Amino acid sequence: MSEVSPFSQKRHVLVLGAGMAGLAAVRQLRRDFYVTVVDAKEYFEFTPGILRAYVKPEHWETLVFPYQEVLDRLKVTFKCGEVVALKCQDHCAAVRMIWGEAALEEIDFH
Repeated sequence: MSEVSPFSQKRHVLVLGAGMAGLAAVRQLRRDFYVTVVDAKEYFEFTPGILRAYVKPEHWETLVFPYQEVLDRLKVTFKCGEVVALKCQDHCAAVRMIWGEAALEEIDFH
């Protein structure tokens, strides 16, 4: 039986923030890594378009989408919370979850 090299397995990347740059990173990284995204909001909002939504309220649906739906389709894990500590030597982040009972959740990355 041969041993599996740790370099042959997918590594886990943690993306902090799911704005435009975070989502662009997810699109590139998801093919080669397991990806977890942490953001304090549960939805994406294209802020420059908000003024148009005041004039044309039906436009709102084109400006906002829930992260969970989109990231599930990309096979990416989403955590709604905020990172309160990065423990680089331990390869983990302490995340205060926005919803739920757990005060802090540790998320590994390597």
